[in-house]
Amino acid sequence: MSIAAPTWSPGELLKACRVRIRRESHSLGTYPRRSVRVGKAVTQEEVAEAAGISRVWYAMMEGNRSVRVSSLVLGRLADVLGMETAERAALFRLVLPEVGCVSSSERSLGALEAFRALRPLTRRLSDATTESDALTLIREVCMAQFRSDIVMSHICRGRGMWCEVSAVGDADAVRRLEAYHAFAIANFSPEFIDELHYADFLCEAGDVVTRSSQPPQSPNLVVQVNRARDASGWRDVNFMVARVCSRHGFIANVTIVHNGCHTYTEADQALLSTIAEIASLALSSTITGEVCTAVRSEGRKGFRPRSISSERGC
Repeated sequence: MSIAAPTWSPGELLKACRVRIRRESHSLGTYPRRSVRVGKAVTQEEVAEAAGISRVWYAMMEGNRSVRVSSLVLGRLADVLGMETAERAALFRLVLPEVGCVSSSERSLGALEAFRALRPLTRRLSDATTESDALTLIREVCMAQFRSDIVMSHICRGRGMWCEVSAVGDADAVRRLEAYHAFAIANFSPEFIDELHYADFLCEAGDVVTRSSQPPQSPNLVVQVNRARDASGWRDVNFMVARVCSRHGFIANVTIVHNGCHTYTEADQALLSTIAEIASLALSSTITGEVCTAVRSEGRKGFRPRSISSERGC
């Protein structure tokens, strides 16, 4: 439960979060505590060391002394102190004047939480050597973040060629997904398959669509989709889809699926968008492969979405 009070000073918030940390904790965020400190109250010195700043500097912050702190340092402190989303937002508003005058929407709070939760993802993606490795990592992270029934990915090799489907999650749900996908491949035209995967709707890295916000489908596709759902038993689901793409021409969708009536909040969409964009940037800067060549050679002119290289200077 968040402990941030509307009238608290930055120092009071920092101290309250520090005192709240259990003495038995073996780490402060991702920073391991020394064995001799486990079982004892967390000190200012420990917090400062874990955040990479001096004890005097941190003591001045808890004492509400006037110090200039970067957003990077604030983010590290929030991680070390185990702050919740609302507490993290409050800390930024209290310490940074340029943030303090802006009210935080659910989406902005979700973005803050996304960057906190996904910082380790950037490090792990840097070790991926292929697009498949990167997508495997993204599916694992999404499953942990959204606790969905399925997380799946589709790689695009060209017009109507959304293949190499990989999924993790509930075994029965995955089986029904495989049946649905097999029916679509056997019965849908390339145009329908592209429409089903939002080929012309999700244009940039990090673009997200949910079942409730998807563009109107053509009447014939609606009929085909209902047939596929009846054939596979994969009907009562909700989903959101994000685009992952790179400057090398790699294109994929990552889809989060929940059985039943599940609502995706703006924070959920912000988190998935952040995952997809981080992955796209990593793929653009560190990974090339055969899949990218296949998209370039087999894709038709005008099909490939605008890449982050042309739109964002990467």
